[in-house]
Amino acid sequence: MAEHRVLAFYLPQFHPIQENDMWYGPGFTEWRTAVMAHSLFDGHIQPRMPADLGFYDLRTPETRLAQAEMAAAHGIDGFVYYHYWFQGRQVMERPMSDRITVDSHDFPFAVCWANLPWKRTWSSFSGTQGEMLIPQQYDESDDARHLINLLPALTHENYIRVKGRPLFLIFSPTEFEDITGRVESLQRAAERNLGDRLYIGLVRSDPRVQPTLGVDAIIDFQPSRAETYEEHDVECLDGKSTVRVVGYDQVIQSAQKAFEESKFTYPCVIPGWDSTPRKSYRGLVIHGATPDKYSKWLEQTLLTFRPESDTENLVFVNAWNEWGESCYLEPDMHWGDAYLRGTARARQSAASVARGR
Repeated sequence: MAEHRVLAFYLPQFHPIQENDMWYGPGFTEWRTAVMAHSLFDGHIQPRMPADLGFYDLRTPETRLAQAEMAAAHGIDGFVYYHYWFQGRQVMERPMSDRITVDSHDFPFAVCWANLPWKRTWSSFSGTQGEMLIPQQYDESDDARHLINLLPALTHENYIRVKGRPLFLIFSPTEFEDITGRVESLQRAAERNLGDRLYIGLVRSDPRVQPTLGVDAIIDFQPSRAETYEEHDVECLDGKSTVRVVGYDQVIQSAQKAFEESKFTYPCVIPGWDSTPRKSYRGLVIHGATPDKYSKWLEQTLLTFRPESDTENLVFVNAWNEWGESCYLEPDMHWGDAYLRGTARARQSAASVARGR
């Protein structure tokens, strides 16, 4: 059996775009969200500041190369780019586009269609919370145009394949009234324009997401089932925040139990989670995460997940660089590169155990 491939979700929000300039002010990127965060209770690690890579701009080839080299050196086998498509309109497409047309490195990559409508979520900026910014409409006639747009990625020599087919994830399947029909439509478009079917995975952050006809796999995205977690009692320093705090250990146990009870599923681990940078005085904080706990969770996942075939060997990490949700492997000023070293250690330890079986 082939060794697992560990893939990290990748956020392309770290370069200015005209839409964010208009909605949040000139030059806005996720960095502005991250640095405006502050500690809300004792032991709350905020703000999170980048270390080795600094406050990078993803328009820069040197940055993308440094990320790829850093990931590869520590046991990450590929990035899964969030891809934003709104009936022909693309947003934040440059990092992946430049990866295809400019970058010379061979680090593998795939696409996750982040198919939610865009709403105003950063509450620290002017505007009405929840205001619709870009609506999302689904139309079968658009699927061919969507696949044609993605052909440079899907046919790239470094694109990730499973069972010989390009991996294509859908982030929010519950947005579709008929997910089976949507998958069938995407597959018809792929067969016509790509000459092959996609390997389609549904991202499950909502328990309603279940295996369906035409879908190849489910990714058990984390954190999920947040409403079932027992909350910690914390006294917020400002006396007004309504932040929810749950334990990292509880999240690990919940994810492991759900994975054991599921079929047709790829596992996902997280280095941590804190959405307060995006949601100011609200949000969910997963407290108590450490590089060592993350490394042991990843190692256990690698040891217990038995792929059905040599290429269905995917394990996901959320995420490489979700700084606005404090969910990243990149080095920061608090932990340094400990999460990356923990990833490499988990890979090495799991491989050693597997060889001794």
